[in-house]
Amino acid sequence: MKITEIERTKKGRYSLFVDGEFLFSIHIDVLGAHHIKVGDEFTVQQLEEIRLESEFKSAKERALSLLSRSAMTKKRLYDKLAQYNDPEICQKTVQRMEEIGLINDKEYAVRFCKELAENKGYGMARIRRELILRGLEKELVEETLEAMAQKAEADPRTKITEIINQKYKNYLVDLKGRARLISVLVRLGYRYDDIRDVINRMVKDEEIYGD
Repeated sequence: MKITEIERTKKGRYSLFVDGEFLFSIHIDVLGAHHIKVGDEFTVQQLEEIRLESEFKSAKERALSLLSRSAMTKKRLYDKLAQYNDPEICQKTVQRMEEIGLINDKEYAVRFCKELAENKGYGMARIRRELILRGLEKELVEETLEAMAQKAEADPRTKITEIINQKYKNYLVDLKGRARLISVLVRLGYRYDDIRDVINRMVKDEEIYGD
């Protein structure tokens, strides 16, 4: 198979034409590394190897760009790359990013747990859902939550009390407000029984008896 034309594309790659027909576009670095020029002849296997090398090069650049903007899990990065690349290339690229330390699901899980608990006030149930949604393996999620629980307050009602005092104390004044408060705290991932106990205690302590 003979290269009959090489044409620069608008995206900075080069289109390879073989025997007069477009075959695929190639990364400029790969084009240079193989010294490809019009008139060169390749086997089908050689051209496929060049295509995969070019796609891997482009996928790595795309991954580096994505990771420079925000941390990602392996699954999240894979899904982003899959919009442009074959599964084999996506998997290879994710593995490479993991090898050079730009992706670490364990570190991501610990960091994200801390952020959700401290900055958003989420309870364990909500944190578990958020971690799973980001593609983290369930075993890793449970290990991370267990470790966090050991470091955190033993009683989640302490955190519930803190959240109410910071943002929702005015919800305690009547039954309608308390119902709304329960919904808010359940969405944050706290157990209904813990929420009810805290509200009942705070209402009693504040001597709030309104309906």
